[in-house]
Amino acid sequence: MVSAATAGVLLAVVFTGIVLTSRASEFRAAHDLLMPALRMGQEEVRASPTNPDLGEVAASDPEITLAAFDKNGGLIASAGPLDIEPNIQVGRTRLPDGTSAVVVAGDTGGVHVVAALPWHSREAAIERLAIMLAALWGPLVGCAALASWIASRATFRPLADLAQQAEKMSEGSLSQRLRVSGEDEFSTFAARLNRFLDRLEDSVRRQEQFVGDAAHELRTPLAVLRGSIETTLRRARSEEEYRTVLITALSEAERLSTLVETLLQSATPKTDAAPVLDLEEAAEKAHARWVDRYSEAGVELELRSYPVLVCIQPSEIGVVLDNLLSNALRVSPPGSQCLISCFPRAGGFGTVVVEDEGPGIPEGMSERVFERFTRGDEGRSRDHGGFGIGLAVCSRLIAARGGTIRAENGDAGARFVIELPSARRESRPSDG
Repeated sequence: MVSAATAGVLLAVVFTGIVLTSRASEFRAAHDLLMPALRMGQEEVRASPTNPDLGEVAASDPEITLAAFDKNGGLIASAGPLDIEPNIQVGRTRLPDGTSAVVVAGDTGGVHVVAALPWHSREAAIERLAIMLAALWGPLVGCAALASWIASRATFRPLADLAQQAEKMSEGSLSQRLRVSGEDEFSTFAARLNRFLDRLEDSVRRQEQFVGDAAHELRTPLAVLRGSIETTLRRARSEEEYRTVLITALSEAERLSTLVETLLQSATPKTDAAPVLDLEEAAEKAHARWVDRYSEAGVELELRSYPVLVCIQPSEIGVVLDNLLSNALRVSPPGSQCLISCFPRAGGFGTVVVEDEGPGIPEGMSERVFERFTRGDEGRSRDHGGFGIGLAVCSRLIAARGGTIRAENGDAGARFVIELPSARRESRPSDG
């Protein structure tokens, strides 16, 4: 906004410019009026060098004075109201009697011809203009100050409204947002601040969720570890009993490790670009990690895979497959089979399927199993080692890479299908 002081300076500059422009314009007009009279006087001198009739020339404008002087400064002839001397200054000057005048001059045939026009009347008009502008300066500055105040109030009112809304938000929850109306700078600022609040709320939610998940999920495996150790220490045990306790402790430690990795994946937003990965390699590594555990439980873990390239972090697909295989192992009875299959699908997708021969998914639970802390039945309860957030994390990780995961019942048990957009083979990093 323009302040009153700035407006005053600007008006002073403008008014000064008007006065100076008017003065210059009047001078040019006087000069343009004198030049024809000077030329006519010179023609008269050439016609009669010793006795020119300047009165006839000056009669065209009673304000104009013409005079002719010889080379010694002697007056040859003159006509008009002004008293002109031979050495008078050309331009705007002041005569010996104090009269202000505009003077032009020229020589012809050894005779110096001078034409002059009184300036005082024009100067008085310019002075009156300056006085009038000076009188207007004060009221105009006041009006400018008032207009500036009104405009600043109107301009910064949205900012004051934003400040009031922000104050109310500080007393409430992060879910509140600033009102956005219009397309001015303040609306743009409010929209950007709302986007920042979205990210802040999401970050706080993730932090709270992570803490809640950790407290909720770590309780059971830690209780199992503590209970096993406390029970073992109550009396002397045989070597076989100690071995059984250590196996249980190792199993719970592995479970804790998987749980911590799952929690970390759940708390970390997936915004980075993922590398190109071969699902067949990921499936083979998952099979290698779990085949011995399945064998110990009397369950066959079979792998059928084909090369297919997708974009996902190795740690992400590893967490997803570990969760699915862990769940499948818990519900698979001895003598059953679990199958991992990996293959490309028409439409540009890479597919991974994990099938077990357990109790399957209860009716109406195929979508709810991907919600946090949802379990299908007792066969998938925490008592059997299940994680309440595992499938929710799997769904989130796959969705972040543009894919889908769904649960359904197969021929013998549950069937989990992962589909990810295929990547171009030429974009795959070289083995070197």
